Amino acid sequence: MTVMMSSDLTSFARERPTIVIIDRQTLSRTALARVLRSELVGYEIIDLACTHAIAELSDRPVALILFNIHGHEMSERCVLEHIGQLRRTLPREALMLLTQQSEATISDATLSEVARAGVRGYVTDRDAIDIAIAAMKLVIAGGVYFPRPVSGGLDEAAAAATAALRDAALAAVPTRLLDAKDVVAVVAEVASQAPRIQVAFTQREQEVIATLQRGLSNKIIANELNLSQNTVKVHISRIMRKLKATNRTEAALAVQRNFLSAEA
Repeated sequence: MTVMMSSDLTSFARERPTIVIIDRQTLSRTALARVLRSELVGYEIIDLACTHAIAELSDRPVALILFNIHGHEMSERCVLEHIGQLRRTLPREALMLLTQQSEATISDATLSEVARAGVRGYVTDRDAIDIAIAAMKLVIAGGVYFPRPVSGGLDEAAAAATAALRDAALAAVPTRLLDAKDVVAVVAEVASQAPRIQVAFTQREQEVIATLQRGLSNKIIANELNLSQNTVKVHISRIMRKLKATNRTEAALAVQRNFLSAEA
């Protein structure tokens, strides 16, 4: 029987993909952290009271940052300054906003502005928790989540990853603004109607794909599947080659959107 010392546990926690909740209000912050710990098993959930504390997590594999701006408007100077600070500290990590604003009060110009600032999506306090979690999973996988299309500010990779979703959503409900439930429904509809790419995976490759979708590091994948890290790298390279993906995120996103059919 192997006993993990406290230092080993700390090291393991630092290697797990991490979701960071930033919220000045203790009750809402800790309540969301509790929900995510039960719903997103496999992720380390950390809650912080302010954006300044994010610097302490620069050595962790952060999969997602959730920044609760409460009643502030997204375009307010203080909000944009906090977003800028987060982007400077963790420039490549996915960032989402939680807001009390209603969808109708958020202008297209505001959405474009925050998208250019590095925000990958947002949910409001009117959204059901299952909708919010679905949005988080999409952003973690490399996509973007805006309940209606954003006219500018998204990089080419993000725009390409969600172009079919946005186009299908607009065609499905052209007479009104989309709400979060519309978008989640369209995700399933687009996936079911899209032509499938037939890709044959071995059983081991399918197991590695499942871990990629959870955002795990090579070391943790190796531990879970009882493989060497070099073997994990070989499997990931083969998976990416079969999917014609240029990185792990593209491969995970392709699978999550259900555009693939894997053979045992």
